[in-house]
Amino acid sequence: MPWTKIPKGMRRNKVVKFLKELAALRIPFLHVLVTSRPKLDIKSPLSAENDAWVVLNVDVAAISADIGIYVNAALDTDFVPPLSDDTKEKVRKRLTKDQHGMFRWAKLQMESLKRLEPASSKSVEKALATLPPDLNSSYLKILKGVNADFQRQAQLVLIWLCLASRPLYIEEVVEISATDPHAKPGFHEARRFERQEYMEQILKDLIVIDPPLNRLHPSQRRNIVRLGHFSVREYLTGADILKSEAAIFSVSPSANKFVAQSCLVCLFHNNSNDKSEQAYCLREYAWNQWAWHSIFLNVSNRSEKAMELFDSCVYEKDPSEGFARLRGLGLIDWVDPNTTKENSLLQSALRNPWSYRYFRLHFAFALNAFEY
Repeated sequence: MPWTKIPKGMRRNKVVKFLKELAALRIPFLHVLVTSRPKLDIKSPLSAENDAWVVLNVDVAAISADIGIYVNAALDTDFVPPLSDDTKEKVRKRLTKDQHGMFRWAKLQMESLKRLEPASSKSVEKALATLPPDLNSSYLKILKGVNADFQRQAQLVLIWLCLASRPLYIEEVVEISATDPHAKPGFHEARRFERQEYMEQILKDLIVIDPPLNRLHPSQRRNIVRLGHFSVREYLTGADILKSEAAIFSVSPSANKFVAQSCLVCLFHNNSNDKSEQAYCLREYAWNQWAWHSIFLNVSNRSEKAMELFDSCVYEKDPSEGFARLRGLGLIDWVDPNTTKENSLLQSALRNPWSYRYFRLHFAFALNAFEY
């Protein structure tokens, strides 16, 4: 996996530290291949170990040649009826001249040209004059084009794909579109994507479904949904989007709080005995992962009396005090503090003793593991 696919921050720093320590061991016959774009936070820490690392720079001219092969193949096979030879040459020059070694940029522009209606020589030449100049501008254009009726579902899906602790199945992502802690009720079937294909259409060029959907032979827990390229995450979590017209789609690290809340919403609505036989696909993820999302909040002394804190949040004699303490972890700040213990979201999710013990231990383990 390219190093730059690892989000900048603590995770990437840990990888840098590990590789430096590994290089220092000088283990005979051990060779490690690392690929990355020329990012300063990656290059600088390893430059001091230059006798242990051999830098192999990729030839931009070679990348441009590969992009030219891709563009030629697409022009010859993907346009029906075929474009004129003059138009093909204009497309070829535009996509191979201005791509700055970025295959992803050239591919996005080619996909947008293929979707023109009609994809005639005249319309293609007109579109060439207004192509976005770089990747961030391309993603801005895509997000601005999201249908207003589906913007909230698109936001939810992109937040989860940026922050999920494991790959998500398409059935889980469809359920995510119906799970929103900021809405009332927090979960509603009517907010789901009606068809899995709609998600792909709405978020075209931002996500990929692997393997592709097979409408004739659908199967459960087979199709993984992920961001189409690591640069999508970089844009959604970066600074440029905050100053753009697509700011509503920005994803900050604090959005882990939102994902933790969403997991609890899922359990609250779909984890009761009367729904145990129903296929709520997000339930397993919510059960196992909500605590992991909660630990990424900016809370000091995470492991201090973790179990006692959890006890007080669930079984506090004074419900408002218990909610206030749990709200400090950012998990239920959307719940009315005057809600009684019996009607609280967390109490409803933890109705029986064994479930409560599991969550209590899981929560403490997650906090301690994070600090370790």
